Amino acid sequence: MWLLLLLVAASPAWAFTDGWKTAGATYFDAPDYWKAAFQPGKFGDLYGNSCGYLDRTAGVEPSNAGFPLPFDGVGAVSDSMPEHTGKKYSNSRGRSCGRCYEIRCKTGLVVSGDGVTPKSIYEGYYLPRYAPDLLDPEGRPWPGKPDEYKELRYTQCREDVESIVITIIDSCPCVYIGGRKQASCCGPLPHFDLSFWAFNKLAHPLYGNMMMEYRPVACDTREPLQTEKPYISDTVYGDGPGAGWGWRSYGEQQSTLLAENEGLYQSTATCLILTPGGGVSFHCRGCEKEGFQPFNKKYALEFWIRSRSTEVKSLNGEGGVLALRLSLSQMHNLEYSETGTFTKPSTFCNSRATLADYTPVGETGDWLQFQIPFTDFQCEGELRISGVNRIVMAAPAGYDLKDVEFCLDEVRII
Repeated sequence: MWLLLLLVAASPAWAFTDGWKTAGATYFDAPDYWKAAFQPGKFGDLYGNSCGYLDRTAGVEPSNAGFPLPFDGVGAVSDSMPEHTGKKYSNSRGRSCGRCYEIRCKTGLVVSGDGVTPKSIYEGYYLPRYAPDLLDPEGRPWPGKPDEYKELRYTQCREDVESIVITIIDSCPCVYIGGRKQASCCGPLPHFDLSFWAFNKLAHPLYGNMMMEYRPVACDTREPLQTEKPYISDTVYGDGPGAGWGWRSYGEQQSTLLAENEGLYQSTATCLILTPGGGVSFHCRGCEKEGFQPFNKKYALEFWIRSRSTEVKSLNGEGGVLALRLSLSQMHNLEYSETGTFTKPSTFCNSRATLADYTPVGETGDWLQFQIPFTDFQCEGELRISGVNRIVMAAPAGYDLKDVEFCLDEVRII
């Protein structure tokens, strides 16, 4: 039996077929009732995603209540995906942020990370062993599997869902914090770690694993992309983070990743209330490597901004948006090794820019458009412009200063 299965699976399981490529899939996070049925701490959470996609309010503990995207439309990708190049234990933790993939389930045996060997129920944590009668959120029982695969992992796909589109919000490193290895994310078979809710749309979550097919698509139109080559979008933010871009706020009273109807022409914007010294970061961690480098051979950062404060009469006064300061830097990858985790501090360009020193190049209603030349940041010596992978906009620090309240939209590298 095993020999037959190995012969059937002997060709690479990740070869392209009509624009689709094969991958394995697991899931993370789950409803509380589901988590309670299994080993504590087994499932993780959406709100701790490495892309930083989380609305935050000062004094409120982070939770899924602040997660801004549909629970059933998100996932993570593994180190073995084409977007993750470089050292075996290097985690780009962000280079795939904001990308979109169309995925579909494949009924049949689940194979291990080598893409060939059928996966045993004794390999890893097999959910049906602990709660075989657990119903999915819609009250449906586990369909089970054919008797001949009693000791192998097998998944029966839903028959009423052909495919779904997911946005990448997280990473699945081969070696995680503290040296813990996640074999399924080590490849060579590509691997997706879907949200519980995305997995549940394709198959009953008691299966825990599935084989699937995927292809990259445009997030807005959902049309298939004609190339597999990963890329970093020149649009850092426009109705949401661009492909390859993470987002994170700090020192905020409140931050919203996707503020509907608050953007230019009533589109979606990112809106923040920053305390003195607080800021917002757009990052494509790992994109400084050759083949990516979104800042290389570009000349400026362009964006639209508007003040949301009703108390500040002057844009460049205390609490005004023109007091905001911009900096460019390189965030260094967390390097996960089998002996632990290490990193080094960010490297900054030699100068920063204050909005008050620039004249807007455009104006629409309350919105002002700025272009900040990259030459003004003096990215020389240790960090040149091609090595930049993070943009930070921060409020000036000072105990007696006011908060800065504003929205950003159409942030682009030009």
